[in-house]
Amino acid sequence: VASHVLKLVVLKGLLSDSNISLLDVEIEILLICQCSLTWNTYRQYNRNIDFQINYLIFRFVAFIKRSIKDMSSGYNKPIPVPTPESDVFWEKAKQHELWIQKCLNCNKPFFYPRMNCPNCLSDNLEWFKTGGMGTLYSYMINHRPVPGFEEDAPYAIAIVQLDEGPRMMTNIVGIENTPENLILDMKLKVVFDDVSDEIAIPKWEPA
Repeated sequence: VASHVLKLVVLKGLLSDSNISLLDVEIEILLICQCSLTWNTYRQYNRNIDFQINYLIFRFVAFIKRSIKDMSSGYNKPIPVPTPESDVFWEKAKQHELWIQKCLNCNKPFFYPRMNCPNCLSDNLEWFKTGGMGTLYSYMINHRPVPGFEEDAPYAIAIVQLDEGPRMMTNIVGIENTPENLILDMKLKVVFDDVSDEIAIPKWEPA
């Protein structure tokens, strides 16, 4: 349901006058779909489907409005908007620390932030500080940048596997993003880009 609703909203042009990237939208879609999964898991409580759909639309529109409002005039790239699920992640990132979640039932760490464990669906979760180290798991070099990233092209959209296990979509900085430089399994360390007074975005550079 969420994916179809959000595609319709995007096609109607809510993004046309903003610098919000499709990556930001995709992350929000994942969070919204996770909420929908939780509702479906507990369907015995007879939640109304109209309420679910209205909530999905409301949350996505609120995400777009907050994104546009919070964009810094001195920074033309999209600025992430913390949600209740990701507040801790962004608060710790502001302190240049990389925190992720772990399930206390099955003891599995995971990323992206969410309300339930993706492995066992438990809500018995905790946050913990990572070592800020990882390896390059995969990447693609983008030659057709989204708005705000034109000056960076070509640039890599990378998947980094944290030493703790989970994988994170990110950017690689500190080196030219070419196949010659981006070697799979190369060691990386997290760095933080302070894009506003409230938001620092984790990126990765060679260790």
